Amino acid sequence: MKYLGIDYGTKRIGLAVSDESGMFAFPKEILANGKQALEKILDLVKSESIGKIVVGNSLDTSGQRNLVMEDVDAFVEELHKLTGLPVDLHDERFSSIAARAMDLEKPKASLRNSAARMDHIDDRAAAIMLQRYLDVQA
Repeated sequence: MKYLGIDYGTKRIGLAVSDESGMFAFPKEILANGKQALEKILDLVKSESIGKIVVGNSLDTSGQRNLVMEDVDAFVEELHKLTGLPVDLHDERFSSIAARAMDLEKPKASLRNSAARMDHIDDRAAAIMLQRYLDVQA
């Protein structure tokens, strides 16, 4: 079964997709958070034959719900309603830090070529969160 991982943010939504076996997660794309985001996600769910959606559970460093969680809850409810798929929440803490750290490990020439990409790591953060979820399921 294929999984869709979502790193929800108030400005951008990062998307990641697993392989067919549900073992490995890969960054897919970054969407602007707005009215068309849900439509694009629905199209992706259909085109990739997604069987389950995993959304990052937005918690603060102590594990408490943060201010974004109200938006995440509404987003998850709408996603479930539109897709009919199960939607799980999974801890996303530090996934953005891990994604940014991966950029720092690249050779300097590679970093120059992807300087703009470093500012938008939401798809990679979604992949890290989704991979952590898949690892727990195995």
